[in-house]
Amino acid sequence: YIVSHDLRSPLVSIVGFSSEVQYDVETILAESNTTMFSVQDRERLETIIPESLNFINKAAEKMEGLITNILELSRIGRRRIDFELVNSAEIVDKNLKALAYQLDKVSVVTRNLPELNSDELALEQIFGNLLGNAVKFLQNNRVGEIEIWAEKEKDYWHFFVKDNGCGIAEKDIPHVFEIFRRLGEKDVLGEGMGLTYVQTLVRRLGGRIQCESVLGVGTTFSFSLPVT
Repeated sequence: YIVSHDLRSPLVSIVGFSSEVQYDVETILAESNTTMFSVQDRERLETIIPESLNFINKAAEKMEGLITNILELSRIGRRRIDFELVNSAEIVDKNLKALAYQLDKVSVVTRNLPELNSDELALEQIFGNLLGNAVKFLQNNRVGEIEIWAEKEKDYWHFFVKDNGCGIAEKDIPHVFEIFRRLGEKDVLGEGMGLTYVQTLVRRLGGRIQCESVLGVGTTFSFSLPVT
């Protein structure tokens, strides 16, 4: 948390001085006679320097996003967990309603979702990320199918979120929970943080999570939470 927070200080300086350089270039061009510069120098002032500054600012924006995500992961890891009786079926239904506009032609099946002692907000975020991913990676060439269910085994509830989307290559499965690791189609929006958040939350609840997937067939995420 401290490292992430302190990274913002030099980043602010980079963005600030970049803006100063941009302002100086614009001022020079506005206040100077065009005949003062050679063609090459004018090209530098009008095109090359502004383009370079734009690259700097884009990189700084990306860095700001990465820092924000790391800080959010830190907060998740430190947030107080409050256990209470929650209805997982209602939590799933709430998340599905939020995704309703993307589920118009998708078959969604839910079954055997229990009440259990857990942290409601954490469970909402877990299902929200897993269902969001399931929808995001469905394929246009076939009807989307998503299944959500739970099974009880001794002292654990096992939850499953299964889709028939694009799937994940076998070599990538061990890396799905790594920070900033994006898998699948690169044109799909995301920063590679969702599953890292999910793993952190599941662990905070005393559970574990795993992924099974076949490329081109679909993916199943399953997480287990203790019965308390």
